[in-house]
Amino acid sequence: MGSRGRTLLDPRFDHESCGVGFVATLDGDPGHNIVQLALTALGRLSHRGAVAADRKSSDGVGILTAVPRALLLRQMAIPLTVEQPLAVGMLFLPQQESAASRDAQLFRECISAHGLQWLAWRDVPIRREVLGELALDSLPVIRQALISVLRPASWTIAEIEHRLYLARKAFERQTTDTYVCSLSTRTVVYKAMCAGRSLPEFYPDLDSDEYVTPFAIFHQRYATNVLPSWHRAQPLRMLAHNGEINTIWSNRAHMEARRATLPRQGEPILTGDASDSMSLDEVAELLANHGRNVAEAMRMLLPPAAIGNETAFHRYHADCMEPWDGPSALVFTDGRLLGAALDRNGLRPCRYIATDAGALLAGSEVGLADVSPDSIVRSGRLGPGQMLLLDLEQQRLLDGEALDQYFDQLATYATLIDDTPLEAAPDPIAILSKDEVTRLQRGFGYTREDVKLVIAPMALESKEAMWSMGDDTPIAPLAHTPRPLYGFFRQRFAQVTNPAIDSLRESCVVSLRTRLGPWPHLLDKHAPLPGLVLPSPFLSLGQMAALHQGVYAMREDLPLAELDCTFPPDGSLEGSLKELRSLAIELVHQGIRVLLLTDRAGSAESLPVPMAMATGAVHHALVRAGLRTKVGLALEAGDCRDVHHAAVLIGYGAGAVCPWLALQTARSLGGEAGEASMLKAMQAGLAKVMSKMGISVLDSYRAAQLFDIIGLDDAIVEWCFPGSSTPIGGLGFADIEIAIRNSWRATEQISELPDYGWVRFRRDDGAEMHTWEPQRTRHLQFAVGVAKASAQAAVDALSHLQAWSAYSSAGAKREPVVLRDLLEFRPAGPKLSVYQVEQITSLARRFVSSAMSLGSISPEAHETITLAMNQLGGRSNTGEGGEDPIAYRHEPDTPYTFLPRNNKIKQVASGRFGVTAEYLAHA
Repeated sequence: MGSRGRTLLDPRFDHESCGVGFVATLDGDPGHNIVQLALTALGRLSHRGAVAADRKSSDGVGILTAVPRALLLRQMAIPLTVEQPLAVGMLFLPQQESAASRDAQLFRECISAHGLQWLAWRDVPIRREVLGELALDSLPVIRQALISVLRPASWTIAEIEHRLYLARKAFERQTTDTYVCSLSTRTVVYKAMCAGRSLPEFYPDLDSDEYVTPFAIFHQRYATNVLPSWHRAQPLRMLAHNGEINTIWSNRAHMEARRATLPRQGEPILTGDASDSMSLDEVAELLANHGRNVAEAMRMLLPPAAIGNETAFHRYHADCMEPWDGPSALVFTDGRLLGAALDRNGLRPCRYIATDAGALLAGSEVGLADVSPDSIVRSGRLGPGQMLLLDLEQQRLLDGEALDQYFDQLATYATLIDDTPLEAAPDPIAILSKDEVTRLQRGFGYTREDVKLVIAPMALESKEAMWSMGDDTPIAPLAHTPRPLYGFFRQRFAQVTNPAIDSLRESCVVSLRTRLGPWPHLLDKHAPLPGLVLPSPFLSLGQMAALHQGVYAMREDLPLAELDCTFPPDGSLEGSLKELRSLAIELVHQGIRVLLLTDRAGSAESLPVPMAMATGAVHHALVRAGLRTKVGLALEAGDCRDVHHAAVLIGYGAGAVCPWLALQTARSLGGEAGEASMLKAMQAGLAKVMSKMGISVLDSYRAAQLFDIIGLDDAIVEWCFPGSSTPIGGLGFADIEIAIRNSWRATEQISELPDYGWVRFRRDDGAEMHTWEPQRTRHLQFAVGVAKASAQAAVDALSHLQAWSAYSSAGAKREPVVLRDLLEFRPAGPKLSVYQVEQITSLARRFVSSAMSLGSISPEAHETITLAMNQLGGRSNTGEGGEDPIAYRHEPDTPYTFLPRNNKIKQVASGRFGVTAEYLAHA
């Protein structure tokens, strides 16, 4: 974590996977039966939630309803006229009495400062005995603030809601010890760290017949990699979310970049220690309090994948707000509108039914409430990107085309869309000579493998080269040969419950379309869209020439300035980066709206700054200065020559990238068609990189910084890549600068490109070592008896044991290749006598093997693990996918109850993936 210390724990990785749903009346009439239905459904989501060892504490459950006005006013003996609204704030105050009193007084002052009338505090009735030990230890003081207005006729309900929002934000700016679950005239949240079925026992309010509501949202939480807490329980203030947001790092980064354009009264926009669901809720709340309703906000954040068939609303907002994509199902409400939506991939379930009694139920599971099939008048399930919306005030249910029309009518979006493209310059492109291309390749660190194995397939076949899986050469900080700076960045990929997507088979949801120029204002839905439209972030040499020559469309509205990303031999890399940051800020202040970062002048006399460092430094300098939204960043990068390089540049803020030297190389190999083919291959490759993280849209990948930096010093990370995970230190500015100088020093002396054997094994002394060198592979094959005749002849002089010894000793003697090679075992204490160690026969019974599904490993590997665990007396796990029924067949000469291929642990995935009665019977 950079200067924050070395740790692999990071709250930014927190995600959730949960059960959600809502219950409502179509006619808007409130009733206690709605609360009862919601609580019944919540209790049936127990398989969707996490429960502690005490069997009572949970990751969190909750319910969001309309304010039970009559119940609260009667209990508190507060006389309010029908015209006077009642706002309720549900607060989790600190456990310490002094801190709770301090925050309570501060909250009351913030309410009064915004012209609202304070009525009373209410200590919410609770039953502590319902909670488990873990929940009880962290139980906050739970109070409700009752609020109204002195002159109800002077403000609309919407204005009162906005003042409540601003009052809460003012309170949050002054304390982090108290969490406001809800503060509204329309909605209130009851949530706790107890089991779902226990929520009405913990909060007796929910059992009262006076607690009536026309709707209720419910949620049971399972946090996949974060500790539970009271404030993270859901529902949040406007939504309940099931799933994970793969784009969350980019989404948060974009909101930080927009911070200078957003109202100061709305800060903090995002809570520092929030989960992905909390961040989604906070941005939805921001939008819903500034010119949009909650349905608009949700449709902006989770848009459908209607590429080529977008409505005016979706076309406009596709360039206004980057999608918050991930496998998500959510339900939402602001007290007037109630709905449910799925993400564009539809990888979370949501079904709904409407009954002849006027009830509407939606949820992530079937059977959440007892409804007679004869009473169902409508049922269905949401598909990818679909939304269901209930207008509680107008009593109408919208979906499909009717919902699209509803959104399109909220503003004149069709008149605000201007899709002006960036065309290539009319003049022919200047083609570099072969000698000049080679000289530049040498200076920018190209190798023969880069040209033959990386660029040539893209230029000649329009696709990336394919070779065996894995990289058995040392990682960049341990390498013996010079590696490009991009080699110190390791891509992240989708894990836990958020799956990757297939950029080929699921291409209908993937979009590389973007805009080059200033960003649209997030809170002004009546402003035209600025910038030039690009079908992908990769610029051709012709498009780059148009920018250089100033012959592109909208040049009056998009004035451009070039930033020369080079430094003289008597200068320094660090000093150059400092100048780039200052100059970028100055130019944007002067009105520049497109910054072109270029290393085109790179030579031994003008040493190029690594473009990843230049991009990150300029991007973050503009973010800190509050100027990032005013300008687009285009790059002309000579050191960018494969898809990973481009992904790093875009991942750290680039709006468009022209890998100019790689394109010149492609032209030297295949002419003009070679350049077009390479651009096509780069586009397909970037889509593949995004899809490994489960991200579909380029704008949600930009500036996401979805990389771990391995082997760069903290000073570089803080300057150029702040916020990136960097578990170890490494090379500093001086080290990188030396590598740059060495690379360009040799350009005049050596005409050929080096070949370090990064892909293919080479015996040259200057080549990179490989873990699986041919001789070591032959030893292993001979030792296990699978060597071919030619390989066996090479080791005939060795016995199988000697071959194995040669294989293992070569591994023990080799130099470090990956980080784990640097680890050492640290004794936990003094050595134990063998007589103090538990016997193998009893110890092995506690062994388990992790759940690995068929497909993630081969059937043969799965069966081998199962056989081994059964022979040891341990327990193997099927993973998802069931298992072959042949595992239940009795084998001769074995005890009848012993089934050596039967996994003792059976995984059940919501009744899917091979779950049968026979499968369960053998658990």
